[in-house]
Amino acid sequence: MLPTDGIIIEETNLKLGRFEEPSTIFIVAKNKEDIPNTYQLTIPGGLFACIRYNGELLSSRSESLRKILHYLNKNSYQITGDALQIMHLDITITDKPNEITFEIQVPFRKL
Repeated sequence: MLPTDGIIIEETNLKLGRFEEPSTIFIVAKNKEDIPNTYQLTIPGGLFACIRYNGELLSSRSESLRKILHYLNKNSYQITGDALQIMHLDITITDKPNEITFEIQVPFRKL
């Protein structure tokens, strides 16, 4: 099953360590012909550092982003765009906060 929604974390906020700033919500369109082009965004292919986490949206996200950024910095990788936080299991499926699951994907390239 493909993920259907999440948020976009701006590259600027990532680089400045502002992990709890407001973000843009996205949904994966099943029929993009019904959506005006001004509301469509195509994510370019490439390399992505990924991490999954369970639990609270903001505090767990901040911790996960710190881990990814530390890994990228340690290995001489550079962030190349906005990150995606994809919701895999949310409160519409479970009422147990520790079961809520997200994945973060940060695009990068080798320096």
